[in-house]
Amino acid sequence: ELAGWLAGEGLVTRFVAAVDAVANGESPRSELPELAPRARFEPEERGGRLFLGPRSQARYDLVTAVFESLDASACARVHRALGPLFAQAYAQIGRRRDDFDATLARAFRELLRAPVRDGDLELVAGIRSDRFADPALEALGPAQKSLLRMGPRNARRVQAKLRELAAALGLGATEGERSPSP
Repeated sequence: ELAGWLAGEGLVTRFVAAVDAVANGESPRSELPELAPRARFEPEERGGRLFLGPRSQARYDLVTAVFESLDASACARVHRALGPLFAQAYAQIGRRRDDFDATLARAFRELLRAPVRDGDLELVAGIRSDRFADPALEALGPAQKSLLRMGPRNARRVQAKLRELAAALGLGATEGERSPSP
């Protein structure tokens, strides 16, 4: 699965743009469409209320498993080898506020601050998409809400791998991380 994702054209530029989007709280979906779930989102209805159900969460099992399978040390070696390409692509997309590693650390922090909660996440039907019923969750940025839509099990697995990758990359990305909510 990973090999197919890596075969896309302009991968370095799209990866850098996706990292920049997440660092700014936005969804990376338009930059990395191959990571989008193939199955349709299906909220679970119970007692006239909508919830983020197991089937919708399971749509992210594959991408989570692939992400979780990454070897952090190998990723750090590849990151160091491709550093100049990342920097060049980052400059080409017009981002000069930080260097790419600082932006990568901000992206990690953005996702690590997402308040992963156990239990049912209630949704409210919307015109274009369902929203979180909890105003605190709905007020989160698109990147964090995307992580929460993966479900607590997948979100925690992604956050654990992000911590591991941050340590291997020496990014110090866990500063200011929010503790998981009950």
